Amino acid sequence: MTLIGLKRSTYYYLAAHPINTSSDNKIADVIRQIKSPQFQTEYGYRRVTTLLHDQGYLVNHKRVLRIMRQSALLSTTYNTRKRRYNSYRGTIGRIAERVIKRDFQAEAPYQKIVAGEVLSYHLATTPSMTLVIKPLKSLSKYRGAVIHSHQGFHYQTSMFINTLKYFGMTQSMSRKSTPIDNAPIESFFHIMKANIVHGKHYQTFHEFKVVVDVFINYYNNRRIKQKGNGLSPVQYRQLITEYVS
Repeated sequence: MTLIGLKRSTYYYLAAHPINTSSDNKIADVIRQIKSPQFQTEYGYRRVTTLLHDQGYLVNHKRVLRIMRQSALLSTTYNTRKRRYNSYRGTIGRIAERVIKRDFQAEAPYQKIVAGEVLSYHLATTPSMTLVIKPLKSLSKYRGAVIHSHQGFHYQTSMFINTLKYFGMTQSMSRKSTPIDNAPIESFFHIMKANIVHGKHYQTFHEFKVVVDVFINYYNNRRIKQKGNGLSPVQYRQLITEYVS
Protein backbone atom coordinates (compact mmCIF):
# COMPACT_ATOMS: atom_id res chain seq x y z
CA MET A 1 0.00 0.00 0.00
CA THR A 2 2.89 2.35 0.79
CA LEU A 3 4.50 1.72 -2.60
CA ILE A 4 1.41 2.76 -4.55
CA GLY A 5 0.41 5.56 -2.17
CA LEU A 6 -2.89 3.95 -1.15
CA LYS A 7 -4.35 4.82 2.23
CA ARG A 8 -5.08 1.89 4.52
CA SER A 9 -8.73 2.97 4.89
CA THR A 10 -9.12 3.18 1.10
CA TYR A 11 -7.63 -0.29 0.68
CA TYR A 12 -10.05 -1.90 3.11
CA TYR A 13 -13.02 -0.01 1.63
CA LEU A 14 -12.16 -1.23 -1.87
CA ALA A 15 -11.67 -4.76 -0.57
CA ALA A 16 -15.14 -4.71 0.96
CA HIS A 17 -16.73 -2.79 -1.94
CA PRO A 18 -15.30 -4.00 -5.27
CA ILE A 19 -15.47 -1.37 -7.98
CA ASN A 20 -18.21 -2.05 -10.50
CA THR A 21 -16.89 -1.01 -13.89
CA SER A 22 -20.21 -1.34 -15.68
CA SER A 23 -20.71 0.68 -18.84
CA ASP A 24 -22.92 3.73 -19.02
CA ASN A 25 -25.52 1.71 -20.90
CA LYS A 26 -25.62 -0.88 -18.12
CA ILE A 27 -25.96 1.86 -15.49
CA ALA A 28 -28.76 3.46 -17.52
CA ASP A 29 -30.63 0.14 -17.59
CA VAL A 30 -30.32 -0.21 -13.82
CA ILE A 31 -31.56 3.37 -13.37
CA ARG A 32 -34.62 2.55 -15.48
CA GLN A 33 -35.32 -0.38 -13.17
CA ILE A 34 -34.92 1.86 -10.12
CA LYS A 35 -37.34 4.43 -11.51
CA SER A 36 -39.88 1.91 -12.83
CA PRO A 37 -41.98 1.27 -9.66
CA GLN A 38 -44.99 3.50 -9.15
CA PHE A 39 -44.04 7.06 -8.07
CA GLN A 40 -40.29 6.40 -8.27
CA THR A 41 -40.15 8.26 -11.57
CA GLU A 42 -39.82 11.30 -9.26
CA TYR A 43 -36.36 10.17 -8.12
CA GLY A 44 -33.59 12.59 -8.98
CA TYR A 45 -29.95 11.71 -9.50
CA ARG A 46 -29.01 11.87 -5.81
CA ARG A 47 -31.60 9.30 -4.69
CA VAL A 48 -30.75 7.17 -7.72
CA THR A 49 -27.06 7.33 -6.77
CA THR A 50 -27.90 6.08 -3.26
CA LEU A 51 -29.85 3.12 -4.64
CA LEU A 52 -27.09 2.32 -7.13
CA HIS A 53 -24.63 2.16 -4.24
CA ASP A 54 -27.01 -0.20 -2.43
CA GLN A 55 -26.82 -2.49 -5.47
CA GLY A 56 -23.01 -2.42 -5.53
CA TYR A 57 -22.46 0.14 -8.30
CA LEU A 58 -19.68 2.43 -7.11
CA VAL A 59 -20.52 5.50 -9.19
CA ASN A 60 -20.51 9.12 -8.09
CA HIS A 61 -23.46 11.45 -8.43
CA LYS A 62 -21.85 13.45 -11.26
CA ARG A 63 -21.65 10.38 -13.47
CA VAL A 64 -25.20 9.40 -12.57
CA LEU A 65 -26.42 12.89 -13.45
CA ARG A 66 -24.64 12.75 -16.81
CA ILE A 67 -26.06 9.32 -17.65
CA MET A 68 -29.57 10.33 -16.62
CA ARG A 69 -29.36 13.50 -18.69
CA GLN A 70 -28.05 11.69 -21.77
CA SER A 71 -30.65 8.92 -21.43
CA ALA A 72 -33.59 11.30 -20.78
CA LEU A 73 -34.07 9.82 -17.31
CA LEU A 74 -34.14 13.05 -15.31
CA SER A 75 -37.30 13.60 -13.29
CA THR A 76 -39.87 16.05 -14.63
CA THR A 77 -42.27 15.58 -11.71
CA TYR A 78 -41.48 18.94 -10.15
CA ASN A 79 -41.30 21.09 -13.27
CA THR A 80 -44.82 22.48 -12.95
CA ARG A 81 -45.75 25.09 -10.38
CA LYS A 82 -49.33 25.46 -9.21
CA ARG A 83 -51.10 27.83 -6.87
CA ARG A 84 -51.27 26.51 -3.32
CA TYR A 85 -54.47 26.20 -1.30
CA ASN A 86 -54.55 28.77 1.50
CA SER A 87 -56.61 28.01 4.61
CA TYR A 88 -55.66 31.25 6.35
CA ARG A 89 -58.77 33.31 7.24
CA GLY A 90 -57.13 35.87 9.51
CA THR A 91 -57.22 35.69 13.29
CA ILE A 92 -60.50 33.96 14.20
CA GLY A 93 -59.33 32.30 17.40
CA ARG A 94 -56.10 31.90 19.36
CA ILE A 95 -52.69 32.03 17.69
CA ALA A 96 -50.31 29.65 19.48
CA GLU A 97 -46.68 30.39 20.22
CA ARG A 98 -43.99 29.29 17.79
CA VAL A 99 -42.67 26.57 20.09
CA ILE A 100 -40.80 24.64 17.40
CA LYS A 101 -38.87 27.66 16.01
CA ARG A 102 -37.68 25.62 13.01
CA ASP A 103 -36.02 23.05 15.28
CA PHE A 104 -37.65 19.98 13.78
CA GLN A 105 -35.20 17.49 15.30
CA ALA A 106 -36.16 15.47 18.38
CA GLU A 107 -34.30 13.13 20.70
CA ALA A 108 -36.86 10.37 20.19
CA PRO A 109 -39.77 9.59 17.83
CA TYR A 110 -43.13 11.30 18.39
CA GLN A 111 -41.82 14.15 20.57
CA LYS A 112 -42.44 16.65 17.78
CA ILE A 113 -45.15 15.82 15.28
CA VAL A 114 -44.32 18.02 12.31
CA ALA A 115 -43.64 15.72 9.34
CA GLY A 116 -41.39 12.84 8.33
CA GLU A 117 -43.59 9.76 8.57
CA VAL A 118 -47.29 10.37 7.95
CA LEU A 119 -48.87 9.12 11.18
CA SER A 120 -52.51 9.90 10.46
CA TYR A 121 -54.64 11.67 7.87
CA HIS A 122 -58.22 12.15 6.76
CA LEU A 123 -59.77 13.10 3.42
CA ALA A 124 -63.03 14.95 2.83
CA THR A 125 -64.73 16.84 0.05
CA THR A 126 -65.10 20.00 2.21
CA PRO A 127 -62.64 21.68 4.63
CA SER A 128 -64.62 20.77 7.74
CA MET A 129 -63.19 20.40 11.26
CA THR A 130 -63.25 16.62 10.78
CA LEU A 131 -60.18 17.05 8.59
CA VAL A 132 -58.05 17.91 11.62
CA ILE A 133 -59.94 16.44 14.58
CA LYS A 134 -60.14 12.87 13.31
CA PRO A 135 -56.37 12.52 12.66
CA LEU A 136 -55.64 14.29 15.96
CA LYS A 137 -57.72 11.78 17.92
CA SER A 138 -55.75 8.93 16.37
CA LEU A 139 -52.56 10.55 17.75
CA SER A 140 -53.89 10.70 21.31
CA LYS A 141 -51.44 8.02 22.50
CA TYR A 142 -48.53 10.41 21.95
CA ARG A 143 -49.16 12.43 25.12
CA GLY A 144 -46.67 15.23 25.64
CA ALA A 145 -45.96 15.63 21.95
CA VAL A 146 -45.69 19.03 20.28
CA ILE A 147 -48.15 19.43 17.40
CA HIS A 148 -46.94 22.03 14.91
CA SER A 149 -49.00 23.68 12.14
CA HIS A 150 -49.53 26.88 10.20
CA GLN A 151 -52.17 29.45 11.22
CA GLY A 152 -55.03 27.89 9.25
CA PHE A 153 -58.45 28.54 10.75
CA HIS A 154 -58.90 24.90 11.84
CA TYR A 155 -55.99 25.17 14.25
CA GLN A 156 -57.24 28.41 15.85
CA THR A 157 -60.61 26.99 16.91
CA SER A 158 -61.49 26.15 20.50
CA MET A 159 -62.43 22.63 19.36
CA PHE A 160 -58.91 21.91 18.14
CA ILE A 161 -57.19 23.67 21.07
CA ASN A 162 -59.31 21.91 23.70
CA THR A 163 -58.75 18.52 22.04
CA LEU A 164 -55.00 19.12 22.22
CA LYS A 165 -55.24 19.98 25.91
CA TYR A 166 -57.35 16.90 26.60
CA PHE A 167 -54.64 14.71 25.04
CA GLY A 168 -51.87 16.50 26.94
CA MET A 169 -50.26 17.91 23.80
CA THR A 170 -48.55 21.25 23.20
CA GLN A 171 -49.58 23.43 20.27
CA SER A 172 -47.05 25.24 18.11
CA MET A 173 -47.74 27.51 15.13
CA SER A 174 -45.60 28.98 12.42
CA ARG A 175 -45.65 32.72 11.81
CA LYS A 176 -48.07 34.24 9.31
CA SER A 177 -46.90 33.95 5.68
CA THR A 178 -43.70 32.14 6.73
CA PRO A 179 -43.78 28.68 5.10
CA ILE A 180 -40.21 27.93 6.19
CA ASP A 181 -41.47 27.76 9.79
CA ASN A 182 -43.47 24.74 8.67
CA ALA A 183 -40.94 23.46 6.14
CA PRO A 184 -41.28 19.66 6.61
CA ILE A 185 -45.03 19.51 5.99
CA GLU A 186 -44.83 22.14 3.23
CA SER A 187 -42.28 19.89 1.55
CA PHE A 188 -44.51 16.82 1.97
CA PHE A 189 -47.52 18.50 0.37
CA HIS A 190 -45.37 19.76 -2.48
CA ILE A 191 -44.12 16.22 -3.14
CA MET A 192 -47.58 14.67 -2.86
CA LYS A 193 -49.30 17.22 -5.11
CA ALA A 194 -46.56 17.00 -7.74
CA ASN A 195 -46.99 13.22 -7.86
CA ILE A 196 -50.75 12.70 -7.66
CA VAL A 197 -52.53 16.05 -8.13
CA HIS A 198 -50.92 18.28 -10.75
CA GLY A 199 -51.86 17.19 -14.24
CA LYS A 200 -53.99 14.32 -12.93
CA HIS A 201 -57.74 13.86 -13.35
CA TYR A 202 -59.96 11.65 -11.19
CA GLN A 203 -63.50 10.60 -11.98
CA THR A 204 -64.63 10.14 -8.37
CA PHE A 205 -63.56 11.07 -4.86
CA HIS A 206 -63.09 7.37 -4.08
CA GLU A 207 -60.67 7.02 -7.00
CA PHE A 208 -58.63 9.92 -5.66
CA LYS A 209 -58.67 8.52 -2.11
CA VAL A 210 -57.30 5.19 -3.29
CA VAL A 211 -54.39 6.95 -5.00
CA VAL A 212 -53.70 9.03 -1.87
CA ASP A 213 -53.64 5.87 0.28
CA VAL A 214 -51.20 4.18 -2.11
CA PHE A 215 -48.98 7.26 -2.28
CA ILE A 216 -48.77 7.70 1.50
CA ASN A 217 -47.89 4.03 1.88
CA TYR A 218 -45.12 4.58 -0.68
CA TYR A 219 -43.98 7.79 1.05
CA ASN A 220 -43.78 6.14 4.47
CA ASN A 221 -42.31 2.78 3.55
CA ARG A 222 -40.37 3.06 0.29
CA ARG A 223 -39.43 6.65 -0.52
CA ILE A 224 -35.87 7.13 0.68
CA LYS A 225 -34.63 10.42 2.11
CA GLN A 226 -31.12 11.79 1.85
CA LYS A 227 -31.41 13.32 5.33
CA GLY A 228 -32.58 9.95 6.64
CA ASN A 229 -29.40 8.09 5.68
CA GLY A 230 -31.01 6.76 2.52
CA LEU A 231 -33.87 5.17 4.47
CA SER A 232 -37.63 5.57 4.21
CA PRO A 233 -39.39 7.43 7.06
CA VAL A 234 -40.58 4.18 8.65
CA GLN A 235 -37.13 2.57 8.38
CA TYR A 236 -35.52 5.67 9.88
CA ARG A 237 -38.02 5.80 12.75
CA GLN A 238 -37.41 2.12 13.50
CA LEU A 239 -33.66 2.71 13.49
CA ILE A 240 -33.93 5.66 15.89
CA THR A 241 -36.34 3.76 18.15
CA GLU A 242 -33.86 0.90 18.45
CA TYR A 243 -31.04 3.35 19.14
CA VAL A 244 -32.79 5.26 21.95
CA SER A 245 -34.17 2.08 23.54
